[in-house]
Amino acid sequence: MEKGNHIITNLLLSKCLPFVIYSLPNSHRLHLVAQKEALLEEIDMENLDTTKGFVVARFDSYKTGKCFVIRPDICKDENQWHQLPQILLPFTRKTAIEQPENYVTGKTEYLIQARRLIELTKFKEVRKVVLSRYFFRETDNDFSIPYFFEVLSKTYHEAFVYLMYLPGEGVWTGATPETLLRKTPETVETMALAGTQKLLHSLKNISWHSKEIQEQQYVTDFIKDRLLALNISRFQQLKPKTIRAGKLIHIRTTFRITAEETFGKLGLVIKALHPTPAVGGLPKERAYCLIEQTELHRRKFYTGFLGPWNIENQSALFVNLRCAQLSEKGIGLYA
Repeated sequence: MEKGNHIITNLLLSKCLPFVIYSLPNSHRLHLVAQKEALLEEIDMENLDTTKGFVVARFDSYKTGKCFVIRPDICKDENQWHQLPQILLPFTRKTAIEQPENYVTGKTEYLIQARRLIELTKFKEVRKVVLSRYFFRETDNDFSIPYFFEVLSKTYHEAFVYLMYLPGEGVWTGATPETLLRKTPETVETMALAGTQKLLHSLKNISWHSKEIQEQQYVTDFIKDRLLALNISRFQQLKPKTIRAGKLIHIRTTFRITAEETFGKLGLVIKALHPTPAVGGLPKERAYCLIEQTELHRRKFYTGFLGPWNIENQSALFVNLRCAQLSEKGIGLYA
């Protein structure tokens, strides 16, 4: 992102209109989707088949069945951004960027919560629960949101990287390696991504322990069962593969489905997959309830999903991992 792009990003932030700047995995090109009015549309997840725009869902959309859509009133890739000052000229609304507010969980408190949940797995009440925490870090006076995003996008080429503003929700940014669902005219793909190690040297001679292999198998079995429950049986399950995400590596199993097999069912597939065991747990319903009862912070968009949908031949949704809420005073981090 060059200096001119920094100016455009600040201009977009000053208008306080819903927008997102993003790059797809293994792509160096930035795209912009923005609305011309502040009011966000909220739709039922099951209606995603016919939706067009940038889709954003909270973690609790599992319970509500709803997601937001940023309409593509303005849709440009970065080589067209020189046109934006003139396009945005009529919009003058300016307000301060919302401050992230949430419950900060200390390390001691987090460990107590984790031990309590581990005990429940021993008694077979639940097989797996993913516990998260939130913490806030103040930034220096010269902190720049556009520059922060530039570093992020240059560092994580293999991830889905984004910077987003939603009225009432503030500024969010992230770099996630996990695809929830991607579609082309011929195929639909989803993935089981779990198991984590630090990348010490190279991807050669990687050794996975039984815990990580079992953790990834949970997600693989979950996806397979959910597809079959929707009478989707014609799919290809590729062999597990080690993939890189920044300085970490994961195990990935890709599912490839024919487009005709999912015709009219994509919204149902997305609803069935979210949240995956990689961010929630198993059984899905019980794990979600335990997360709600245990975590004192709100996950908001963390471990929800987001991505372009039916925009210029792009349709891909990503699990919102490794994300943060930004403001002029600090960064709210989820982990």
